[in-house]
Amino acid sequence: MTGDTSEGTRGFTATCAGNGPELVYRYSPEADGSATITVTPTGSADLVLHVRTDCGESATEINCLDAGYAGDPESVTLDVAAGTPLDIFVDSYNNVSAGSFELSITPG
Repeated sequence: MTGDTSEGTRGFTATCAGNGPELVYRYSPEADGSATITVTPTGSADLVLHVRTDCGESATEINCLDAGYAGDPESVTLDVAAGTPLDIFVDSYNNVSAGSFELSITPG
């Protein structure tokens, strides 16, 4: 799927970064196992990827990644349980680093 964080809200911040606008996606795995979540900027956006088990509760964050620089992809692999939803945040590093991206989720 594709998106653009410049069209997002500014309501969430993660533990590792992400003070700019974000978009949130809900993923419900079909089977137990693992899933790799990757966000790839389609331009020069500097994005942050974080995942929670409850969108509105920051204490439920299970992963936060800001490993790359502007234009670099961010990717995490998580253990997942069938039918247990995850909230995936594609966030901007700051207010001027927003931009377009592709989000992929690959069950493992």
